[in-house]
Amino acid sequence: MELDLRILQNKTNFKDVEKEIFRIVCKEARKRFKKILEEIDQAIMENRDKDKFKLKDIKERTIDTLFGEVTIKRRYYQDS
Repeated sequence: MELDLRILQNKTNFKDVEKEIFRIVCKEARKRFKKILEEIDQAIMENRDKDKFKLKDIKERTIDTLFGEVTIKRRYYQDS
């Protein structure tokens, strides 16, 4: 992630700069966290015992993280 210094041009003090950088970092962290969770969900789907665990549903779920809310689509399985 590269920070474009132009976004800091209208900031008048150090606290405003700090808040803007924090906002940008949290946004990037949410995107990366979502991607990681989706990759884990995909790996579970691909590696599960398909005879035992059948896909039951896919639901959207919102998780409250240190970086803010992250919404993912998650697979749910039923033990057959």
